[in-house]
Amino acid sequence: MAIDYIEAAFLLSAKRRNIPLGRVLMLGRQHLCLSADKIANLERQFEVDLQSFVTKEGEEQFAEPFLDYLGASTVSSMDISDYEESTLCHDLNKPIPDKWKGHYDCVIDGGTLEHVFNFPCAIRNVMELVASGGHFFGSNPANNWLGHGFYQFGPELFFRVFTGENGFEVIDFLLAEDGPGGAIHKVSDPAITGHRISIRSRRRVASLVLARKVAVVDGLFTQTPQQSDYTTRWQVGTAEDEAIPAGRAGLKSLIKQVLPAGVVRRVQERAIEKRHAAEGALGLTRLGSMKELGQR
Repeated sequence: MAIDYIEAAFLLSAKRRNIPLGRVLMLGRQHLCLSADKIANLERQFEVDLQSFVTKEGEEQFAEPFLDYLGASTVSSMDISDYEESTLCHDLNKPIPDKWKGHYDCVIDGGTLEHVFNFPCAIRNVMELVASGGHFFGSNPANNWLGHGFYQFGPELFFRVFTGENGFEVIDFLLAEDGPGGAIHKVSDPAITGHRISIRSRRRVASLVLARKVAVVDGLFTQTPQQSDYTTRWQVGTAEDEAIPAGRAGLKSLIKQVLPAGVVRRVQERAIEKRHAAEGALGLTRLGSMKELGQR
């Protein structure tokens, strides 16, 4: 659980857009992991002075001073244990007390939710902790984090959770590779693009979400979230359900007769991979840096 380069850049982009932090709650008492080269990159990108936040090798420092710098009025933390002296002790697998609901202007997750087995309860807790008009910042594993926690998260999950019906709206969703120089993609809602979002990377990829609470809703998830492409298929069907034109069907039949079965299978698999890759990229916009957020 830490604010590393990606998370710091995401938070600095919010500060640049005058998105207030106010009363902050960290899920887990976040460490700050910013080496001198990462700090230098952030300073060039956002034109700020961050020298006091350089983390030396082997040194551990918590993130409260950095969040103070970003404009937090107070900074609290929640963890299942008090081993790092968190402000609140609570197991996110269980509902939070009513007295905590709506108490924070900003809840920041730098990598906690993937470690909570009862994710539906945990994300409900997070949404209830945020005050009306407040924000949730999340950074969680996407690709290449197998074994890190219980889960890796994709865009569809957060777009279906942070909906108007649940009192939220997604401001930004990003897929970002680890560290300076990593690819950053701004992601569109799959329900709008009409296709699943997919991305391949040799590096670890994090899913980053910034969502705003626009209303207090009683009874979150009264409608269970469903994946958008399935709800569309259930309602109107898909092109895959349509009959294949006679000409194409005849050509496919001829190919199967002429070529060995193994060759036909590999050609089919390659065609499916290319189609999925092309469709998956339709909702991705490559950013030069997080400084571009709010400009598109």
